[in-house]
Amino acid sequence: MKKLLILFFVFIVGIVGCANKTATKIIKQEYITIAQLKEKIEKKDTFMFVVSSRQCSHCNKLTAYLDKYEASGTIYKFEASTATQADIREITTMFPDLNSTPTTIVFENGTKKETIVGFEEAVMKNALTSFFNK
Repeated sequence: MKKLLILFFVFIVGIVGCANKTATKIIKQEYITIAQLKEKIEKKDTFMFVVSSRQCSHCNKLTAYLDKYEASGTIYKFEASTATQADIREITTMFPDLNSTPTTIVFENGTKKETIVGFEEAVMKNALTSFFNK
């Protein structure tokens, strides 16, 4: 009887221990167009937006960092290296202070709240933690 009770206890602990483990969630990085960006701003969405370029080493480091960062959510990206000249003119008109990549912009209710230029792991970790853990 004692062995049966111990076996039952081990079984219950095993089930409870496994049930409490959650799957790791990784940030989704989704490319959007200027029109989609404008729509998100007009709808007063809260979101994080990154302007990047595939030829930019700091952009590639940021992408790799985001690939590993554990949070549930989406970061929207605009790829400058494949954008048309018209799109580049439009995005620089929308954000006159945009002069390098990567540039991360945090929007809250459709309003630009924070801008992060470049990639420093500690700065990005702080921004992501603040944004995704509200």
